[in-house]
Amino acid sequence: MVKTVISFYPGAGGSRYSQKTLGKDWNDPDRVYDDFIQQKYNHKYLQEINTDEDLVLTHNVNSIYIKSCFPDHKLIQIVYGLQPCLRREWKLIGIERYIDRTPPPPRLEHYNACKDPSWPNLDSDSEIEELPLDIRTELDKDYAKSYQSQDYTRDSCISTIKWHKDYYKKSPLDISRADLVVDLNHAKDAFSQFMKLEIDKYQSALFDSEWKKI
Repeated sequence: MVKTVISFYPGAGGSRYSQKTLGKDWNDPDRVYDDFIQQKYNHKYLQEINTDEDLVLTHNVNSIYIKSCFPDHKLIQIVYGLQPCLRREWKLIGIERYIDRTPPPPRLEHYNACKDPSWPNLDSDSEIEELPLDIRTELDKDYAKSYQSQDYTRDSCISTIKWHKDYYKKSPLDISRADLVVDLNHAKDAFSQFMKLEIDKYQSALFDSEWKKI
C-alpha cells in the first residue's frame, strides 16, 4: 500500500473512505467507522507526527502543513463545508463524548450549596459517606437531579463549535498540495454522493444558531 494521508473535517467520512479504499464495508448509514480504522489520537489534529504509519487519518486540512509533516505520503483531501460536517459528527457522537469527558460536580461543593443549617460542616468528599442515612438519601436525590439538569446538548454544541473554529483559524483549509481532492459537492462517484446525503441529513437548529453566535 502506498503511504497515504487522508485529510478531512470531522464528520466528512474519512474513516469510511479508508474502508472503501481497502475494499471493506463502508456504506452503512447513520454511524461512524472510527472503530474499524484505528485513527491515531495524536494524528487527529497533528499534535504529534509519526511518519512510519502507512495510513494516517487527520482532521488537519492544511495541505501545506500536512505535506511538511508527511512529505513522502500521498495526500487525499475530502472537502465539504465545516459547519455541516461538524454538525453531523456532533449529532452522531459529540454529545455522548462530551458527557463522558465532563466530570460530575464535586460532591462537597454540592453538599455545601444545598446543606440544611442543621447538617454538619464537612471538609472532604469522604465525610459525606459518614453522614446519617436520611441526610445521604436526601443529598443523593438532589445531587442526581442537579447532575441530570445540566444542558449537555447545548454545552456540548458550544464546546464543539468553539474548539474547532479556533483550531481551523490557526490551520485553515488549503488543498494546494493535495495529490487527490475528493470534493463532495461536485464529485459523482458513489462515495461522494453517499456522503453528501449522509452529512446533509443531520440537521440541528440549535447547532446552526450557536454557529452564528460563536
